[in-house]
Amino acid sequence: MRATGPLPYAQMLAMLGGAAPARAELPTYKVQYGSREQDFAVVHPAAGSAPLLLLHQAGGHTPSTEHIAFAIQREGSFTVLNLEWQEDEDGRSIWEFDVGQIEEAIAYVRLHAAELNVDPSRLAMLGGSRGANLSLLTSLEENAAAPGTVKAVVDLSGDADPAKQIERARNGELSKTVARKLSNVYGCEPVLKSCPMAYIERWSPIAQASTSAPAMFLAASEAEKLTASLADEYELRERLDELGVPAEVFAPEKGHGFSYWKSTRPGAMAFLAAHA
Repeated sequence: MRATGPLPYAQMLAMLGGAAPARAELPTYKVQYGSREQDFAVVHPAAGSAPLLLLHQAGGHTPSTEHIAFAIQREGSFTVLNLEWQEDEDGRSIWEFDVGQIEEAIAYVRLHAAELNVDPSRLAMLGGSRGANLSLLTSLEENAAAPGTVKAVVDLSGDADPAKQIERARNGELSKTVARKLSNVYGCEPVLKSCPMAYIERWSPIAQASTSAPAMFLAASEAEKLTASLADEYELRERLDELGVPAEVFAPEKGHGFSYWKSTRPGAMAFLAAHA
């Protein structure tokens, strides 16, 4: 797998809806990190050597997060790899498939660090919603196998404790749409009646947290209506504190995932700068 070269500027503008970046950046280009055609990343090089994997939300694609990648690139500290990833086709019991894609991207960065002009020992991740889940789960997996692989993670509305979310859904505290989504993702049959608890724990960030976990900036809004809970983010921070892992929680008033990135960005980027 190798870089495919810079994207044509006109193509990049089309991806951004015709909006040009505020000032000139280093040329943006595309690399293939996995075996499938859609396993690619749009690379935003910067003077800093820390690589940052940016993960869009479920149902989205790289154009939805290009404005975030450009903004981070302008700050100069991180080379951003805006990852394209896709959900498993059946949408059920998805984590092995989805996490596997992101693990391929991490392996690509480590193998091609010189070409990317990055220091792989300073790898960080930023994700929203499902992308936040993937950032949390993949970093925990990778660091359990090789501590220090991922230095820091920014989680915007990730599902920190799926078991508690399933219990809330069973109690009618969450919408039927969220209940069905949780049921599909965690393989509960029928809807939230019989759930594979071993699988849920296997893919639960709070259950998998250990001393090898990366530093975590955890965010969820006070008015979350989707598969995230501010209370669970605080619980995960407490667990990480007990383990001696740096962690912070940010609680915007409303929104989900990247919708509150503007207010989260200063604190999140300061956290990444301190820990990656």
